[in-house]
Amino acid sequence: MTWIMNSDLSPKAMHLYHQLNLGLCAAVPVALALSPSVFNTPVDLAMGVAIPVHFLFGGHGVVTDYFKKIPWFWGGAGREAFVQFGRVGLVAMTGVTMIGLLKLNLQGPGLTEAVKELWRTPPEGKAPKKYLPGFLH
Repeated sequence: MTWIMNSDLSPKAMHLYHQLNLGLCAAVPVALALSPSVFNTPVDLAMGVAIPVHFLFGGHGVVTDYFKKIPWFWGGAGREAFVQFGRVGLVAMTGVTMIGLLKLNLQGPGLTEAVKELWRTPPEGKAPKKYLPGFLH
């Protein structure tokens, strides 16, 4: 459980964090080169897991370094509770992000195509409607 809730204090988690850096540096250009094709699906799925896990491990370092610096009117126990609350929130955000990217990869255009869509010119001068939430149409 330490590598999930306190990954910045786990040497194995930090090693995995640095390996994810290298993997993402390699995966992004490969995904851009392969997209749009069926060969890009495994790369999108892998990045859909690697990006949230990378966010989780890096976010724990931010929580450790900065949440303790927030001034409180009560003593150290309140500060430690705030740090633990931040860690639980970080794990929850990671799970939601992973589920969202999985949905995008399996039911939508895929992570790479969704990002590429941001730089494409919309047809007929209109914003593309197929990926926008209902209230933005």
